[in-house]
Amino acid sequence: MTVSYILTVYNKAPFLPAVLAAVAAERAESGGEIIVVNDGSKDESGRILDDFAATGPDIRIVHQVNAGVVKATNVGLGLVRHPPYVRLVDGDDIIVRGSTRVLMRLLNETGCGYIFGGLGNYDLGAIQADLPEAKPGPTWGKVADPLAAMIRSQLFVVSASLGRKEVYDRVLPLPEQYFVQDMSLGLLLAMTTSFVQVEDIYCYAPRVAPGRITDSKARLFRDSVLIVRDMVEAWDPRYRAQAVRRNATRAYNYARRHLPGSVAARMQLLAMRLLGGVPGAKVQRRMLEKIAAVYDRKP
Repeated sequence: MTVSYILTVYNKAPFLPAVLAAVAAERAESGGEIIVVNDGSKDESGRILDDFAATGPDIRIVHQVNAGVVKATNVGLGLVRHPPYVRLVDGDDIIVRGSTRVLMRLLNETGCGYIFGGLGNYDLGAIQADLPEAKPGPTWGKVADPLAAMIRSQLFVVSASLGRKEVYDRVLPLPEQYFVQDMSLGLLLAMTTSFVQVEDIYCYAPRVAPGRITDSKARLFRDSVLIVRDMVEAWDPRYRAQAVRRNATRAYNYARRHLPGSVAARMQLLAMRLLGGVPGAKVQRRMLEKIAAVYDRKP
């Protein structure tokens, strides 16, 4: 059994030596291929990736005009030649030594479609010296209701995860109109397969990394709501009600902290939080559109 490692990169030159070394070490143990999509980087990332491609077999580099991480992910997934497993890796995340082996074993033992571990942080000046190796017998458990859990909060980062290629095929392509991928991927996977969660840290992200998606919180929250809006009509009523209430609560807290003078908007959000379970799917969809609009307001 082999793994396809898919990296998406945009202006990650300072991080790439350690990131690529970690992926290469995992591939040497698991077998498979490495696919890197360079999403229009303007720094030295392209040159570093081309040099990396010459270091071993089954390494493919795709250079494309900048189109966003979701498009880059779709491109990479479309090039997979070594199933049955896929591991997505962000361009500044360092995957833990031996973690792929453990994730593969647990997927085989449980028969689930997707598995994820936890996330730690590292400093650029001291990247890989003290990162631990994955434990051979980690603490893990099946997620009882993946969709409900995903509606509550983002369960995983892709770099700490492993999925079956056949499961990815059911949810592709990911929606490219939004600039976040973890939420759409998580919700789509939760609708189609079972999850396993490992308590140990299986990936390290930089503590400080200019230009990370999470730097734009308002857009991240807005896109997350719109992703839910696009799916909500297909859900059971209890999931729809949970989605409205959860997102109304998050938007209320955001408005209270960051949007002074938004009293009327906050009252409307409180009302939607209370009434989210009463109307039908189309009304709940409109509620989610109103919730998303809160993040468009200027402080």
